[in-house]
Amino acid sequence: MNWRKLNRRIHQDLGYFFVGLTIIYSVSGIALNHLHHWNPDLKTEDFSGAYNQPYDFRTDKMEAAKQVANAARVNYPIKSVLNKGDNIYRVFLDVGSGNTGKIVVDTNDKTFSVQIAEQREVFKQMNLMHRNNLKKIWTWVSDIFAIALIWLAISGAIIMRGKFGFKRYGIWLVVAGTVIPLIIFFIYQ
Repeated sequence: MNWRKLNRRIHQDLGYFFVGLTIIYSVSGIALNHLHHWNPDLKTEDFSGAYNQPYDFRTDKMEAAKQVANAARVNYPIKSVLNKGDNIYRVFLDVGSGNTGKIVVDTNDKTFSVQIAEQREVFKQMNLMHRNNLKKIWTWVSDIFAIALIWLAISGAIIMRGKFGFKRYGIWLVVAGTVIPLIIFFIYQ
């Protein structure tokens, strides 16, 4: 078997083998690129309002917290209530594993603000892999994937021969694809 056939075969097999990881890294990469637009790990719900009825947090914090939660139409169980100053109370909600929720109540102004953050299951796991938060064996898997991507880039560049081969055609695309990130690097350095 000559080296061109072997190169094409390895390129093809690695390409098929890493389709799943390529999709995971690509989708999570797009999500992580847009952190300024949204949080790909969490879906958040924030709202605020006012209430008319006085709630007495000094006598029974838990009962007052339940009444405020009902007034705010929040249906999660209450975990705890903390006093943060003379008239500010934080009501922590049991939103579920890995999720957070709280109601901040200002008894002087008779206002509340609700913040609930729940995990985006698929994106969160993809982002954990992409950022290598998993560590341990995942570090080796991602290193092998990175090496395979380098191999795929180089072997793919030299697969074609003739008019559309690397020497006559591909070299110009490689140069263009390399110059663009270099320009951006120097602009934003």
